[in-house]
Amino acid sequence: MSMKSYTPAALVALAALVGCGGGSEPAKPAASAAAPKSAAAPAPAAAGEISGTVKLEGAPPAANPVKMTGDAYCAGAGKGRMTEDVAVKDGKLANVFVYLKEGVDLAKAPAADASVTVEFDQKGCWYAPHVVGVRVGQKVKILNSDETMHNVHGMGEGGLGFNQGMSKGAPPFEVTMDTPAIGSKVKCDVHGWMGAWFNVMEHPWFAVSAADGSYTIKSVPDGDYTVHFWQEKLGEVTMPAKVAGGKITVDASFKANKFIPGSGGGGAAPPRRFPRTPTARSSPCPD
Repeated sequence: MSMKSYTPAALVALAALVGCGGGSEPAKPAASAAAPKSAAAPAPAAAGEISGTVKLEGAPPAANPVKMTGDAYCAGAGKGRMTEDVAVKDGKLANVFVYLKEGVDLAKAPAADASVTVEFDQKGCWYAPHVVGVRVGQKVKILNSDETMHNVHGMGEGGLGFNQGMSKGAPPFEVTMDTPAIGSKVKCDVHGWMGAWFNVMEHPWFAVSAADGSYTIKSVPDGDYTVHFWQEKLGEVTMPAKVAGGKITVDASFKANKFIPGSGGGGAAPPRRFPRTPTARSSPCPD
């Protein structure tokens, strides 16, 4: 078989043809896959607000002058002080502790801000505030603004079991709340007329009614709840609440003739403590 020969000129022409794009076209790179779209951020849980007024039905008990005997300083500093175990004006109740219980899911509760400190003062030989609400993990700063000796005595368990003498000019001291409770008594062992109530919660959905009986609980997740209203002499009443991303009104009424048996001048029944649980609470707390 004879070999075909090419002249130099033909070889040059063939090379030019290849260089100009002759022959098979090189494969184009595959188009890159489209970048995956980022998942949409989850929508924040809807939250609402519960507010209302706490009322007293019937004739309120008469407020009586507080007899601050045995301490000349207190007799002057507390002159004119009236009892406030049932603080009512125009049928509206102050110092009622309002909190959510059944329906609360602790997994939805924001962590307690440990930097928040609640102040509790002894002024005019009287405790202020009379009813305290605080979260587990937060601190209560106890002061003595009086020019006399006090002994502040928490009657509860854990962080509620403090007992501290405070002389005139004594620096404040702090106690960390670590035990959930409702209606835990605080008293002064020096002045028997001094008394207050601590309420320690594992969530932030609580309030204390103001002088006009009003209260507000904000940022409540959507859901069905039972609102509890605790009063040191009248006990506790409950009301249902359904939150669906808006503001709702939940009023409550106590009856003036429904005093707790044996409460006398010493206040309410023993404190109620909650069992700790990471799930929603649906069972009543033990008495």
